[in-house]
Amino acid sequence: MLRRLASVLSTAAVCAFALGACSPTWNWRELRLEHAPIRIQLPCKPEQASRRVPLAGEVVDLNMTGCATQGMTFAVTSARLDAGASPAAVLAAWRESMLQTLRASEVKERPFTAPGAGVLALPQSVRVDARGLQPDGQPVQASAVWFARTEGDGVWVVHAAVYAAKPDPNVVETFLGAVRGD
Repeated sequence: MLRRLASVLSTAAVCAFALGACSPTWNWRELRLEHAPIRIQLPCKPEQASRRVPLAGEVVDLNMTGCATQGMTFAVTSARLDAGASPAAVLAAWRESMLQTLRASEVKERPFTAPGAGVLALPQSVRVDARGLQPDGQPVQASAVWFARTEGDGVWVVHAAVYAAKPDPNVVETFLGAVRGD
């Protein structure tokens, strides 16, 4: 289940890296995600994809929005969990899956609290900065956050990440700092 999710995310990252050369640079735009109560800012024209994947013991619609420019890939992925699913368990497993996929090293982790309404205070809501390898073996740095939020009777899990060989720290902070519950 998590390996398939990791494969989907890896494929999305590779596709976004390939599209980066055609994107305008730092053309920031604010978006409310179409399939989730989340607001983000992206520095390039977004592309969207959706796929049904097994997650936390159930099949969910995983919605991805992202873009690439100047050698940096920006991605936000969200899924609505069914009643009874544990957002804490999903966030922990999702984090571990990304780190394994990247063959991550030099991992730095700290708590993360997304701004906005309905954000759950979970110890699994974290920010991770790590070095690793792209699927083609090239070095990559990743900065990512995970959090969960409620809306009505539903719970959403959210993952936002920036991948780059040499990320611009200001751009990373702008992107991750703008991810919020809406």
